[in-house]
Amino acid sequence: MLIVFVPIAMRLASADASSRERACLVVLCSLGLYLVKVLHSPSEFTLHDELSHWRTADDIARSHHLFGFNPLLPISALYPGLEIATNALMSMGGLSIFASGVLLLGVAKALLALGLFAFYEQVTNSARLAGLAALLYMANPSFLFFDGQYAYESLALPLAAFTLVAVAKRGACTGATVGWTVAGIVGLVATITTHHLTGLMLTVFLTTWTLTHAYTTRFTEFRRGPGPVSYTHLRA
Repeated sequence: MLIVFVPIAMRLASADASSRERACLVVLCSLGLYLVKVLHSPSEFTLHDELSHWRTADDIARSHHLFGFNPLLPISALYPGLEIATNALMSMGGLSIFASGVLLLGVAKALLALGLFAFYEQVTNSARLAGLAALLYMANPSFLFFDGQYAYESLALPLAAFTLVAVAKRGACTGATVGWTVAGIVGLVATITTHHLTGLMLTVFLTTWTLTHAYTTRFTEFRRGPGPVSYTHLRA
């Protein structure tokens, strides 16, 4: 883990790395740490939550219906975003649930790191601060195993990060904002159909952001801020 983390941290702390290089480094660090989890269980799911979500994915694959009853984790079947994406990969590539889950979460880990970097860079106007902030987030203990396991939070967090990037880009856009608005709404829908607690925390964050933006701008730029997307999320 130190071999993965320390050289990347040193390079991100330097002043001469470009924004693109820093983005690549945080993605590399995220995937390197995800590899630690994969090497922990390289051939099958072993953690409790993973077995619960495996059951939901298997139920969908066998029945071709959503919202079946899962006795291991009943709420898992009510937020099937992870399992829907898993079954899509299974259908396209003929992969097993395990192989599809590992591949899907690898992409999710890269998306989370890139989303965090893009969001931090947008709000700080500093690629250096963005890289260090993303690295600090990846140093939290849950990142290594809990948010790397085959469970709905592991996919919902990258989707939430994507949503924040879309909202931030929408506010900074000087032209038409339709594209970023649609991207933000898609991210919202994907998040709230994947994990209930991540959706709730995203609601709290966007609401706080909306109120802060409205207060600091005296409601003069409400449509440019996160308000419209936040309103859509609250209604959803």
